[in-house]
Amino acid sequence: MRQRFFHTNIQDGRAAIDNNSAERSIRPIALGRKNYLFAGSKAGGERAAVLYTILGTAKLNDINPNQYLTAVLKRIGQHSINKVDELLPWNIDLSTPTQNEAIINQKTKCPLKNKWTLK
Repeated sequence: MRQRFFHTNIQDGRAAIDNNSAERSIRPIALGRKNYLFAGSKAGGERAAVLYTILGTAKLNDINPNQYLTAVLKRIGQHSINKVDELLPWNIDLSTPTQNEAIINQKTKCPLKNKWTLK
């Protein structure tokens, strides 16, 4: 059996000789396994699973998970419930800020009065 494996590996260089990439991809799951026991309840564990799934999907769509989650949390309050699919990682447009994000980004701290003012 080993001889056949090595023959395949020598003949076709695309076949990996180890499984390091697979082990790296499941490492966060293995490291967090003990923490998942302390989700608080079954519902808390289910919520954590949903969050991990969403962030994993963002990674698979080449989106920075931190940037994605920040954008979704800023937009979800004013988003219509029947258009929630627009916030999914493969549909969201992170290049255009929402109206509230644009207002927040325009705020600057006034150096003399130490108060927030709009430009």
